[in-house]
Amino acid sequence: MKRGAVKKSRSRLVPVWFPLTLLPFLDAAIHTLDTDRSKFIRTAVREKMARAGVRPFEAKCSPWRPPAAGEKGRKGWAESSS
Repeated sequence: MKRGAVKKSRSRLVPVWFPLTLLPFLDAAIHTLDTDRSKFIRTAVREKMARAGVRPFEAKCSPWRPPAAGEKGRKGWAESSS
């Protein structure tokens, strides 16, 4: 998996509502790990997907795209490019 900055052209903004009671704990964790909120949350999502058996970063995947007019939505957020 590539590391480094997230490119806008290969990402989507996913705003989430986060409980105010958890923010001090999130900020303490990111301070301890010397990271930022976005990186911490992306790592947490990857870890949760791995525990669920979903490993999109190990397979070749095409980037997500919205369904074309008249096309049914695709299952999942990426599909194999092979």
